[in-house]
Amino acid sequence: MSARERSALAAEAAFLHGALFGGEIPPEVAERYARAHEAVVGDAPAAQERSVQRIVRRRLDAEAVECVFRAQGRRHLLTTKLQVLCFLVEVRAAYYPRFVNERPGRVRAAAGLVGAALRTAWKRARGRYLIWRHDLA
Repeated sequence: MSARERSALAAEAAFLHGALFGGEIPPEVAERYARAHEAVVGDAPAAQERSVQRIVRRRLDAEAVECVFRAQGRRHLLTTKLQVLCFLVEVRAAYYPRFVNERPGRVRAAAGLVGAALRTAWKRARGRYLIWRHDLA
């Protein structure tokens, strides 16, 4: 992998990390993302690769777009890239609270489910618009 490709993947990882988790990506996660990309992603359809590049370049809501692709039953390159990033950070202590809830509480859990349902509806509507507006495949 060339230095230019590695740099582009680091920028992509930083953008996707910000979309999912906020904040800056740890440098070792960006490096592992680039290595994992070589091993996991492989040859993707050109249209999907262009869509991911467009999402990153235009700084679109990647989570919303991926939500729609997944709801449509499409296995898209964006889904794979987001999953790779999640796999890389879920084992890090700083991300533990994002993946595991240790606080008991039925009311909080019910409110969380309602909030998640509303957020998902919003993400789907926004994702549909972004796919249409930016001609994402």
